[in-house]
Amino acid sequence: MTDEELRTHLDNEIRNSVGLDTSELSTQRKTAMDYFYGEPFGNEMEGRSSYVSPDVRDTILWIMPSLMRIFTGGDHIVRFEPQGPEDEQKANQATDYVNYIFQRQNDGFLTLHTWFMDALMSKNGFTKVYWDVSKDTSVEEYDDLDDMEFVMIANDPEVEILEHTEEEENGVKTHDIKLRRSKENKQCRIIPVPPEEILVNKTPNQVLSKNRFIAHRRRVTISELREMGYENVEGLNSYENQDFNTERTARLSFDETDTQDIATTEENKMVWLAECFVKMDLDGDGIAENNTVIMAGDRILEKHEGHTARIVSLTPIPLPHKLFGMSISDLVMDLQLLKSTIFRQILDNMYLANNGRYMALDGMVNIDDLLTSRPGGIVRVKTFDAVKPMQPPLLGAPAFNLLEYVDHIKDVRTGVNKDLQGLDPDTINRTATAQSNRLGAAQSRIELIARIFAETGVKDLFYAILECVQKHQKKDTVIKLKNQWVPMNPREWTNKFDLTVSVGLGTGSKDSIIGALLETIKLQMADMQMGL
Repeated sequence: MTDEELRTHLDNEIRNSVGLDTSELSTQRKTAMDYFYGEPFGNEMEGRSSYVSPDVRDTILWIMPSLMRIFTGGDHIVRFEPQGPEDEQKANQATDYVNYIFQRQNDGFLTLHTWFMDALMSKNGFTKVYWDVSKDTSVEEYDDLDDMEFVMIANDPEVEILEHTEEEENGVKTHDIKLRRSKENKQCRIIPVPPEEILVNKTPNQVLSKNRFIAHRRRVTISELREMGYENVEGLNSYENQDFNTERTARLSFDETDTQDIATTEENKMVWLAECFVKMDLDGDGIAENNTVIMAGDRILEKHEGHTARIVSLTPIPLPHKLFGMSISDLVMDLQLLKSTIFRQILDNMYLANNGRYMALDGMVNIDDLLTSRPGGIVRVKTFDAVKPMQPPLLGAPAFNLLEYVDHIKDVRTGVNKDLQGLDPDTINRTATAQSNRLGAAQSRIELIARIFAETGVKDLFYAILECVQKHQKKDTVIKLKNQWVPMNPREWTNKFDLTVSVGLGTGSKDSIIGALLETIKLQMADMQMGL
């Protein structure tokens, strides 16, 4: 297959993929973003209330602390368990090292937070694991160096001397230098990816890695392509317009950060970069193999056998046989519209009660006085019964009961209720058993989401990290664990299938732990009194 044929094939895959800006999925995610930010619905009327109830945002933000506490409350997010005694040491090392990579070398907490938020808001969250080779370059200047200091710096393989001035005074030589220091960094990177940047073939498999086409497609500059090591990037153009995706626009327009820079120089020109993971027969043997193809604009920059990165997905409400599940937004958006409508009616009713309409006898009232509403204002009339108020009926208790019923529906759907959001004034009036059962039922919904995240996305993510360092790390890395420097060589862990991943759901409530310990002490004291 020629590069031109391959590019045409990938163009067709991209244009027909799920997640493209023109797809129904993208429209649904954009709508969820608008609901999260509390944007107007579009049915507002001038002079009437335009209040938007933030139910989607409140529900997601109340679920997030519980999820983050569950996954980050312990020393390790995951633990590799040995299958046999011969795997004990390897399992412990893998546990320590993979958690170290995620939490220390990468911003693990922020990655989880962004990943989970994307899933709760936009059906699926995506995270990318890849081996990064990059250079850190800095320019430094040193004055009045002696010969020994100059030789030490000049012999450093990471240093390139740019300018060198040698002076001698009273038989003493000094050196002034300007240098460029370049240091190559190699490590496993974990980054959360915006959902709109992930494209999948039209009928996706429920397991993301088993799909025939996956692409991470984003906008980059020509300068960024050169930093990645690509040289032949002059004259690149995109095969479609350069406008931002509507999902991205919805995310950024809330605080007006959706500004598109106009490139004035070639190196700042924006092009589409698509990292495609595709199963197809490139060698002509009749069998589709895993391949990675990097395409920028309308040009193929690189292609490899196998996958050079891995995309991991999770969803809070998986649907059978489908990759894209349901989000918390999907459960609450209709209730947000309903609750906002009720609130608007109540507010409009209060506005009319405080500043209502009036009946006025034509010619018997000064209309300008009547239209000017101000405290202590005077309305001039020619007869005392020339003006009569049109008192609207107050909505009262039924409207507020309806609001409470809508909240109850939301509680049942999501498991988030006011008892989990702080101390309710009526809480102490409920029986302890009923209250405990209610809290337990609510918490079970969130725990189910946590278990789904653990057994799907988080487990796959840490397996991907282990695979990444096993493939690419060629020498030992010494890291500090438990106040000791320990060498780590992932290639010694030859078979990951000797290990299983156990994702624990947090460390438990401290109060419950203390209570269990106190009960244990009571039992032990009773045994001691019996002579044991």
